[in-house]
Amino acid sequence: MRTFLILASVLLFLLSLALPVVTFKDTRPQENNSETWYGWGVLFLGWFGPRVDNYAWFANLFWLVGSLFLIRPGKVSLVLLSIAMLLALNTFTLPGKVAAWNSEGMRKEASALHYGAYVWLLAMACQFGAAVVSLYKR
Repeated sequence: MRTFLILASVLLFLLSLALPVVTFKDTRPQENNSETWYGWGVLFLGWFGPRVDNYAWFANLFWLVGSLFLIRPGKVSLVLLSIAMLLALNTFTLPGKVAAWNSEGMRKEASALHYGAYVWLLAMACQFGAAVVSLYKR
């Protein structure tokens, strides 16, 4: 079960990079343009999230380190992956946040989450599940 959850987590994480994650729309009333970001773009630029009070991107760091600690299961991996899961849940606060987009004053609002975000959250949950199984199946 542990191996299945770890493998599922890694595959879901990689899949989430190729899927649409979030749509940003222009906040200017005369403009009606929007752009959808895919997982790879969010992974590349998501560390800017604290500028709009969103810390979900940092779950990736805890997920990676927690995954490495799964090699020798213990409480450390469970704690790290618990933090990753809590940070990942911060994703749900993103819609409605407005970010300064460029130096010319353009602002864009995160208007919707897409299925890539949910696949990424499932990857986080699978790895957390692997840590729980590892701890209690020793």
